[in-house]
Amino acid sequence: MTSDPYPLLMSPTCAECAGIGLSKMPPMLWDMEDDCGHDVLRAFLLAHGGRQVSVASKPIGEVPGDLVNTALRWLQTHIGHGRITVPSGLMAYHARLAWTIYHRLMRGQSLAEISAALHVHSRTVSNHRARLINIGVVPQDIGAARPQTPNTKDPR
Repeated sequence: MTSDPYPLLMSPTCAECAGIGLSKMPPMLWDMEDDCGHDVLRAFLLAHGGRQVSVASKPIGEVPGDLVNTALRWLQTHIGHGRITVPSGLMAYHARLAWTIYHRLMRGQSLAEISAALHVHSRTVSNHRARLINIGVVPQDIGAARPQTPNTKDPR
């Protein structure tokens, strides 16, 4: 299995991407996820997303436990053989970052906490938050700066 280039980021499903306004997922990805499951689609996109893949004209034998093989067999059955350009889709950096930021905002983390945890600029998190508020999936006050607790110690 191909290693994940962004291990800090979560992997959303097609429906989760649509739920946060990333609705341009190709129908092929929706269909593959429905038929084979999210784990198969995730493994396949990690291995081949954003690149061309050659699907053999000969029947592809089943390899138990090989998720990428399962996806290739699905492609052969539903799309056909030949060269296919595989979209990055839900495994693209932007989609995964948006989903992870959304998830952390909903858990009550601040913008500073999220940016530090994901190693991105606070402006990146702020822009994603603004987009999520504009489309109505998060409340206006979510992720806002928390008031500082007053220092109760005597400064002397």
